[in-house]
Amino acid sequence: MKKILIIGSEGAGKSTLARELGTILGLEVIHLDAWYWNPRWVETITGSQG
Repeated sequence: MKKILIIGSEGAGKSTLARELGTILGLEVIHLDAWYWNPRWVETITGSQG
């Protein structure tokens, strides 16, 4: 399994870079904020959306 971690400050273009790399390399893009947080920044219990 190929994985790439992109780290940077807010507004730096991390999501844009992730989408572009995902398209070019054929990789699934997982945004950790969407994975670990529910709306209004309420933490998920298991780290999975539900």
